Amino acid sequence: MLKQRFDGSALAYWNDMGHGQVREFMGWENHLETARHLLPMTRGIHIHDVQPLMDDHLPPGEGVIDFTAFNFYAPDTILKVFEPASDVKPLVLADSLRQVQRAFATASAKQDSI
Repeated sequence: MLKQRFDGSALAYWNDMGHGQVREFMGWENHLETARHLLPMTRGIHIHDVQPLMDDHLPPGEGVIDFTAFNFYAPDTILKVFEPASDVKPLVLADSLRQVQRAFATASAKQDSI
């Protein structure tokens, strides 16, 4: 409704990946479909993983989110904030960042070949 009412305005969407997945666990939405639908007005994302039902702010790779499915967030026009919990160890953070980079690289490779 907001997208239709304010289309073309400065209104933008920020997707919190873990919280979107929690909303899906609750049966409120399909996270991937919602993300795709709102992509034209998306300005940024919070990147973290989640386990059912509400164990979020996990490092990517320790939860259930298929980050490859969200590789449409790869373009540099979308701001990315890595948002795992503060107690995650640096080596785990580095590994999960590489996982997200690999997942998003599939979209970059497709764009480069066009």
